[in-house]
Amino acid sequence: MVVSENCQHVIRTIPEYYAEQDPNGNYKILNKSDFHAVDALGYGLMVIPLDSRDLEVGEQKPEYLRRSDIPEMDKRHHLSEWKRIKRIQESSESELNPVYGKFNFSEFSGDGDDSEIVGDFDPWGRG
Repeated sequence: MVVSENCQHVIRTIPEYYAEQDPNGNYKILNKSDFHAVDALGYGLMVIPLDSRDLEVGEQKPEYLRRSDIPEMDKRHHLSEWKRIKRIQESSESELNPVYGKFNFSEFSGDGDDSEIVGDFDPWGRG
């Protein structure tokens, strides 16, 4: 682990952060209230996953597609099969769980052909 030299408070307090063992064999941090920065650093480290694949952006590919020791033809075959299966899954999911309220950009902006020009429109319907 590398701590930036800009984190002077953490650098000063880490050497003072220690625990003593009680008679039961359990360790207890002494003066824990003085070491909020070190505790916060520890909590931050705990949320980093051990498996970096969890940090991939976008859709995660299965292990057999990430391997580099398979022949190129096999890799291409596996990739096309994986994409085919994903398309089937997505189409079945969209049939089971339709998404309401989606519209494309042309519906939103309109192309001007279906526009209706009205004069003296009263939004409250008084006229």
